[in-house]
Amino acid sequence: MQLRKHAARHFWLQAWASFTHLVTHSPEAESQVIQDETRSELWKMVDLLDEKYRMVVVLRLVHGLTVGEISQVLALNEKTVYSRLYAAFGRLRDQLKTRPEFTALWDEVQP
Repeated sequence: MQLRKHAARHFWLQAWASFTHLVTHSPEAESQVIQDETRSELWKMVDLLDEKYRMVVVLRLVHGLTVGEISQVLALNEKTVYSRLYAAFGRLRDQLKTRPEFTALWDEVQP
């Protein structure tokens, strides 16, 4: 169970790093505009999540809190935090897979 959680967490952290790398590493003005739009679209997807999922994603990715810290902040069991992160990233994955503008990006982060 722990190995599966670690693998899922590693996959999503790697995927998120790829997203942010694409969004933040471009010298050209046109590419910068595209990256800003991509970042905006990704955060719109996060905003569409239910609050309980959105909170754990924001605390983990924006604020960089550990699962233990998130569990303390939200007064939840660590297993609940893992479960919500897993569900949130699964929903984001499903949204990415259906959006043609993210197809290449999705293919890039597949394990």
